Amino acid sequence: MTRARLAAVAAGCAAALMVAIQVVGAGLATDVAPFGLVSLQFVTDPADAVAIVASWSGDLRTAALRAHGLDLLLPLAYGTATVTAGAALAAGRAAGTGLGRTARRAGLAGGAAAGLDQVENVAMAVALLAAPGVATTAVTVAAAVAKWTLLAASVVGLAVVRWRTRGLVATA
Repeated sequence: MTRARLAAVAAGCAAALMVAIQVVGAGLATDVAPFGLVSLQFVTDPADAVAIVASWSGDLRTAALRAHGLDLLLPLAYGTATVTAGAALAAGRAAGTGLGRTARRAGLAGGAAAGLDQVENVAMAVALLAAPGVATTAVTVAAAVAKWTLLAASVVGLAVVRWRTRGLVATA
């Protein structure tokens, strides 16, 4: 399988996982968690985190745990997609150019985002399975902000390289 094909398959898996997380976690949007599971990523006050987790009782708690379980797989998919897309672009038409270096860096930024996502996921697991605290809340929000920043840079960087290399003549 080529890098480009692997990137496409991994991106498809990531998209399917995002849909599955939304379906499984559809009921998690509450007054204190208007964005469902994502709400827990950006809360800075541990008391608010406790309120969010408490709003998911009974079947909602099960849904939160299932959605979070799927969220553990998501970074593997999008990390693979971005890293392999960056490598494919860097070895393709952009090989040996500044665009190739940009593609590789953009792909690695996506891989770093996936690593930070797993740090965030561990902290969220502690919050869901034990109780949110100062440390879990701080780690979750710091990892989430860094993850989303790197992921945005990765996607934009890969898109720009892809757009800019469309008119280049293949070197191989």
